[in-house]
Amino acid sequence: TKVLTSSAGRDKVARLVCYSCHLLSGSKLLPPALSASLSRLAGQLSIWRATSRLADGPLLLRHVLHAGLAGGEEDWLTGLLKILTNLADLLYYPVENIAWAGEHKILPVTPDTWWTQANCLWAISLYLNIGSAIRKVYVLRQKMGGGEVSDEGARALDKLEKEQYVNIIQAGCDLINAVHWLPAGHLWAGRLSQGRVGLNGFISSIISLYKFVKTVK
Repeated sequence: TKVLTSSAGRDKVARLVCYSCHLLSGSKLLPPALSASLSRLAGQLSIWRATSRLADGPLLLRHVLHAGLAGGEEDWLTGLLKILTNLADLLYYPVENIAWAGEHKILPVTPDTWWTQANCLWAISLYLNIGSAIRKVYVLRQKMGGGEVSDEGARALDKLEKEQYVNIIQAGCDLINAVHWLPAGHLWAGRLSQGRVGLNGFISSIISLYKFVKTVK
């Protein structure tokens, strides 16, 4: 119940349902009519999610101004990656908003061009997130190998390391999809089946929802 009372929680649930629809529709196990209906539902959920994110840009800006671009990271490289990630995310939301406005004939722009730019920014953000998680694993291992960590401290560091592996899996699944939605000619752009896109998104959405549920308990 607590998850559904917040806009962030509803978005994560809708994301999970959306990718579940893609996964089921692309499985080729369902009747064609049902698969088509699930695809349409996934499309409508994507539109709803984009609409609900219209105010997320200012909220992210407020958070960054409060926490700082580096997010309080102690390691210099992790801090640099955090700065670049925040910049990519801050650019993403207005670009997506313009794409949305073009899609709904509110602005005289070509929506596909702006959706592509938004997707590129998303891919960059995901790539930076993966790099940040890998760097954090390295820093944590350096601390554990220092020889001055108590048993309790070692368990805490081990827990943090496992969390970074989960972050890598989550961002990796999303990055695979992000590249798929780039213009043809970029790596595996356009080559994934609907079922594979759904599976990647399902895995990442489950992880995202699980992490969110832990924060609202």
